Amino acid sequence: MSKTKQVAPVKKNNSQIKQKYSAGDSAPDYVIKKDEVAIGYMEAKDIGADLNKIEKSDQIQRYLKSLDNLVLTDYLEFRFLVR
Repeated sequence: MSKTKQVAPVKKNNSQIKQKYSAGDSAPDYVIKKDEVAIGYMEAKDIGADLNKIEKSDQIQRYLKSLDNLVLTDYLEFRFLVR
């Protein structure tokens, strides 16, 4: 069962970022919305994580099959992945 927690709402342009807490890796960590419509997704890993390896992982490949875009980050580097 997943819970959604608003962590950093951005009121400008009716945008917001919500963090999703879910069992396993069935959904990216964050959903970026504008006017309540999802416009992007973000998967956050530990600082210093090997993003080259993670980008090729089954988890990220599954996300890219169903999502138009995904930001992969270790909070120091941000990669914008598109399908």
